[in-house]
Amino acid sequence: MCILFLRGLIILVKKGYFIKRIASDIYIYIYIYAVYLLFFWRGGDVLTEKTQPSVTVLIPVYNGEEHIGDCLDSLLNQSYDNYQIVVVNDGSRDKTLEKLQQYPVKILSYEENKGISYALNYGIDHIDTDYIIRMDADDLAHYDRIRIQVNFMENNPRVFMSGCTSYPGPVHGNKWEVAFGERRLTTFNELRTFYLFHPYLLHPGVIFRTKRWKEKGYRYDSRFDGVEDFELHRRIIMEEEVYLLHLHLIHVRAREGSASSVPQSVTLERLNRVNRHFYQSHGVPYEGDMLYLGKTMFPATYSTSRAELEKAENFASQLLEVDYFKQRLKRDIIKPLFAYLYQIARE
Repeated sequence: MCILFLRGLIILVKKGYFIKRIASDIYIYIYIYAVYLLFFWRGGDVLTEKTQPSVTVLIPVYNGEEHIGDCLDSLLNQSYDNYQIVVVNDGSRDKTLEKLQQYPVKILSYEENKGISYALNYGIDHIDTDYIIRMDADDLAHYDRIRIQVNFMENNPRVFMSGCTSYPGPVHGNKWEVAFGERRLTTFNELRTFYLFHPYLLHPGVIFRTKRWKEKGYRYDSRFDGVEDFELHRRIIMEEEVYLLHLHLIHVRAREGSASSVPQSVTLERLNRVNRHFYQSHGVPYEGDMLYLGKTMFPATYSTSRAELEKAENFASQLLEVDYFKQRLKRDIIKPLFAYLYQIARE
């Protein structure tokens, strides 16, 4: 019997069966180990409640009684321990405050509605934890969101801010599949190129270091409410290392009045206003209708023409002649990026 088994084994080896199987298994193990190193490994240390960095989840809310409960339920059911939830009630006129008082959260409240930028700045001024995670009052957080984002930041101490992606399908609870495609990270050099034209990070998906935020004096600008994240994130990305994790750690709910429900024409006009302010402040002429700059990063969404892409590429190339951008952009990133965008525009 043993002889028959050995003969069969020899035949399988000759046919290359085990070589293929072993190669396949090795690939799988390497992939799993890489994910482990990226998100969970800390030089042999395990993040316990005593060693976990402190985290605040910051939520501004205005008239959010309908969904704030679902949002808080998803945050209170987290795999991470050392965190608090701070909700800034921005002068809500409905029963938001009554709803908040039913939850174990820190409430910062005032009577007059002052806008999202004021609410965010006010909240950050009252926070001193190691990290701040943003969240919107009508969105949901994956139960591993805090742990995954904190582990990434702890393993990458040079990174100031990072973001995640939103789960696109219907959800039940907060334990949906987090994986997304083949791409794991978008680097800060790529993000800087994206942010020449259009926001790329989901505002409610970011985490950042509180101490550095305050040392650098970062503030949201209320003149750009509605696209305040784009205006501030671009300033940050031009100075700091920022990454995007392609993991579905939040579920953004589209509702009437939310940023995701605003007509494209309104969004583009707001982006145009931010772009004009940004480029003129750095001595770059920004004249006439340059709405195409806000469309170029997402040609499939905005039906961008090849002519608009060519204008945007030429504009990006011209920026490399300006000292401010020359020090922050890489020429070898711009051309491959636009080659990719041309391909999308043709599909």
